[in-house]
Amino acid sequence: FLESEERFRQIFQNIGVGIAIYEAVDGGNDFIFKDINPYGAQSGQKSREDHIGNSVLDVYPGVQEIGLFQVFQEVWKTGRSKKHPISQYQDGRVTLWVDNFVTKLPTGEVMAVYEDMTAEKSSEAALILSEERYRAVFDTAPLTFVVWDTNCQILEWNDQAERTFGWNRSEAVGKNFFDLIVPEPDRQFVEQIVNELLKGDIQKHVLNKNITKKGDVIWCQWDNAVLQDVEGNISAAISLGLDITDRINKDK
Repeated sequence: FLESEERFRQIFQNIGVGIAIYEAVDGGNDFIFKDINPYGAQSGQKSREDHIGNSVLDVYPGVQEIGLFQVFQEVWKTGRSKKHPISQYQDGRVTLWVDNFVTKLPTGEVMAVYEDMTAEKSSEAALILSEERYRAVFDTAPLTFVVWDTNCQILEWNDQAERTFGWNRSEAVGKNFFDLIVPEPDRQFVEQIVNELLKGDIQKHVLNKNITKKGDVIWCQWDNAVLQDVEGNISAAISLGLDITDRINKDK
């Protein structure tokens, strides 16, 4: 999986989160869009061309008001990743609720991975990047990445998956994810989702219970995408998970 840049590209063409990459200019007093994926551009209700090469302050003038621009500056200067909590962004043109995680890439660029929470508050995906960027996103994104084949065998498992479920990569890769993280009562529901996904019926924001290495039952929200071989056949899938147990418990 990680050896193939084409597979990385397929993953980012289907990711249901925004990814934007910025270059610091003028000593960090401004940040220029170097890349943004389709989901990110769609969230901002602008085209990719409206972003690339332009200042984030021009494209999203409200970014300073919510404190996100200051996070860009801090992460760029210190190299330490930082989460910016769910905030309401508005600039007179668009109003969005966004949840950001900002990190500095080995290239020196700043990357923001963000989820558009607007729909949830009010009631995917990629470009040709270098393999280094793909690896950085996979390793540093605040979302659980689980890549699995059509037999539900885990092919890849990122750091956040380890933090969420307790199993490290060497323990998880090669295992059937049903045996690892799906509690018995939820298996029939998850099997149905898997069968539909492998037929090309992709559902977003699937909510189900999972189980950790310690035996704790947690609630996770999953967004899924399929990977295809050169003949267009589904060869694997990627699931992006978010532990929302605290949110579920708070709403009870």
